[in-house]
Amino acid sequence: MPTIDGAAAARTLLGYAPLSKHGYCLYYVWLAMKAHGATSGTTYPTAYSAWQATTKRHGDKNPPAGAAVWLGRRGSDGYLAGDVCISVGGGKVACTDYPSWGQVGTCTIDQRIAQTGRAYLGWSEDFLGNTTVIVGAGAGGAIAGSDVSFVQSALNLLAGANLAVDGELGQFTKAAVVTFQSAHGLTADGIPGPITQAALVQALLNRTGARLAVDGDIGPATRAAIESFQRATGLVVDGIAGPNTKAKLLAWQPSTTTPPPAVPGRNATSRPLTEIQGFLKVAQSNVWDQATSDAVLAFQTAQAIDADRIWGPTSDGLAFPPAGSIHLVDYSFDRPGVALLVGRGVKGAGRYLWSPNYADGRTNKGISPAELAELNGQGLDVFFIYEEDGKELLGGRDAGVRVATAAEGFLTALGKAGHPIYFNVDYDAPAADLPKILDALDGIASVIGLERTGLYAGLGPIKAAFDAGKIRWGFQTYAWSGGVWDARAQLQQWSNGQWGGSVDFTRAMVAEYGQNPVDTTTPSEGVTLTQAQADRLTAILDEARGIIGGGE
Repeated sequence: MPTIDGAAAARTLLGYAPLSKHGYCLYYVWLAMKAHGATSGTTYPTAYSAWQATTKRHGDKNPPAGAAVWLGRRGSDGYLAGDVCISVGGGKVACTDYPSWGQVGTCTIDQRIAQTGRAYLGWSEDFLGNTTVIVGAGAGGAIAGSDVSFVQSALNLLAGANLAVDGELGQFTKAAVVTFQSAHGLTADGIPGPITQAALVQALLNRTGARLAVDGDIGPATRAAIESFQRATGLVVDGIAGPNTKAKLLAWQPSTTTPPPAVPGRNATSRPLTEIQGFLKVAQSNVWDQATSDAVLAFQTAQAIDADRIWGPTSDGLAFPPAGSIHLVDYSFDRPGVALLVGRGVKGAGRYLWSPNYADGRTNKGISPAELAELNGQGLDVFFIYEEDGKELLGGRDAGVRVATAAEGFLTALGKAGHPIYFNVDYDAPAADLPKILDALDGIASVIGLERTGLYAGLGPIKAAFDAGKIRWGFQTYAWSGGVWDARAQLQQWSNGQWGGSVDFTRAMVAEYGQNPVDTTTPSEGVTLTQAQADRLTAILDEARGIIGGGE
């Protein structure tokens, strides 16, 4: 909607006397409004029909300066046209044919009602489809004292003008107004008219947290900010910066109350807080309070996970494991003691088929016969993993035959022949790599049998391998899975780097997850070894036994 400087239009209307036409109130008010910004593509035959087209109406008799003021039809003698004037503030209006035909003057609303014999309809914020500026000057070029006092108070608050708030538009007030107008791109005339006052209202609203352009245009954004401020301060919500709203804006002060310190931590999961509080045995208040924060810290400390008071996926996974799942870990170079595993409720471990030590005695990632015996002796099951650099299956079928032969040698040396083996794809494998990975799984199955062939990977390779019938065992990591689990995978690695980075948390979703030997079937593709291949396999098995037993 175009914006009109309604108060300026009132001054212009008063300058039209003497009038050449009598009884043409809508015509002359329209001319005055048009001189100060109004446009309209619609004409109305009478003031009453123009009133009916307004959308933001008010029924009180204290309209702000610049608002259109409307009187109704007088049907008893055929005067059906209605009447329209322009408010000059203070309950007064500028109107045509007052005090007599052909003149333009100011009077109170009640005086106009008595003169015309028409009933009061109200005042409107819009006029012929235009928004009227309703903050500002009275008629005749004068600025009401209350408006000047507002301007002085606002400039003192916003710019430190140090003006006497006396309602007088003296030289110091005019100079401060010019400074404000210049700073905000307004006409720098020293007259605090409606646009300047509207800009002061916008600047005051910005003190309260609004983000308005200080341009004097009371548009939708400014009106919404006024309504928000009125709602927050208990005023009548009408979107108009009237005297009460101005007073509240001038009195507003930022809060000096220091908020209480925030309770550390938070619920970073989708699980309802009351459910978490019930598990922790604190009051189920559904509020993250100090008792909840302390209970989370105690739980995390007891579980030896990051004690940050944040209830995240790891805390949640330990407290609310899937029904029927089995708590496991997998680890490589760092080896938690068996007593620690048992003490923390672990039921089994995933271990690597590899040399347990380097030649210089440093710990390598492989499981040794002694460690296997200790784990089994304490009732902990073991499942087996083989990995070189995590991308070895990209070598296709030949690579599959090679890694399966090596893994089988290590497994046989441990006395665990017949167990499933999980071969690793330890990266975010793109779709283009899947054919080579599937070919490698064929090679693996040709050595150890499909019934023992397993795969560790993210969702993509796990799904592709199960769909293609290349594996019987799935060990899916949450990494590269996007929160989606393949229900066919027996194992889920759901959290990495726990207990100081030494273990990953894994859960078995079924009772059999590779911890027991399986009956092998004939390899998926029959392979007849040459004598040289048979000799090579025997040598590999002998070498594996020597490595595991001899510590090389």
